[in-house]
Amino acid sequence: MRTLLFCLLGLALISCTEALQCNVMNTIQGLFVQQCPGHIMSCMKFVCRLHGYEQVYKGCNDPANPAVACQTLQSNCQAQGGTGQCYTCNYEFCNSSSGLASAAVLVVAVLYSIRMLC
Repeated sequence: MRTLLFCLLGLALISCTEALQCNVMNTIQGLFVQQCPGHIMSCMKFVCRLHGYEQVYKGCNDPANPAVACQTLQSNCQAQGGTGQCYTCNYEFCNSSSGLASAAVLVVAVLYSIRMLC
């Protein structure tokens, strides 16, 4: 059991050194996961509040890609009469609550491993 936990912990740490993974979502298509290109170091979530509704876009934060850059999304939101806000973060799946669940599993595994060693 202890060996399995160390293997899982090792795999979790290795995956942290690879390209960042972000949740991807728009209001119409739903949610899925995207592995960001190696040069992308953050995820983003953009929320446009328009006529009492929220339009949400999540993905890799790539300012060099005008189609998904926060500035472009903000301009499009304002052009429709809405107000928008862009949030960025820089750890796995941080642009939704599922990132918290992954972090919680990792913390529990580490704490359990430490407890088993004592």
